[in-house]
Amino acid sequence: RGQGQSTCDDADYAIEEFADYLKAIIDELGLKPENTNLVGISSGTLVQAEFMRKYPDTFHKCVMSGVMLTPQKTFQLQNLFAIRTMKTDITLWVESLYCLLFSDYFVEAIEPFIPNLKAALNERYKDRVHALSNIMMAQNRYVADIAKYHGDYKKNNHEIVIIAGDEDRITPTFYQKRVL
Repeated sequence: RGQGQSTCDDADYAIEEFADYLKAIIDELGLKPENTNLVGISSGTLVQAEFMRKYPDTFHKCVMSGVMLTPQKTFQLQNLFAIRTMKTDITLWVESLYCLLFSDYFVEAIEPFIPNLKAALNERYKDRVHALSNIMMAQNRYVADIAKYHGDYKKNNHEIVIIAGDEDRITPTFYQKRVL
């Protein structure tokens, strides 16, 4: 909801709801747990974590990259700043992403592609700012209360691979190491 070709209504979003949508999709497709492996990147890891917590018997393994399962104030503040920026000027928000999210090493590696990436992101969200800001608010609410779920996460007996990226500015390695 709010990304890709999904609906983008102007309503409150919730990570818990996104996990329920994922469950409905898996049920609709008739996927068996032994054939269901989850992959989450960035905000997708929050949905994945909630799915793992609510539906532990419906998947086999999972991979998480850019995961944050501890309440980080800097993440929340950065999200609030991004929301204010994008509501004022989506182009300015798109410009800021590459200095906020990525390290110099990564930006140098993808530099030839950045103009096209920026244009595509701006085009994708120029009429959907409300959806993107609602996703970020859902992330903030979930991360703010995430400590209450830590006991549930620790009960998980599935194989989980966490990819901790040294070049990740939003979720640096020292945050990622605290996860599970």
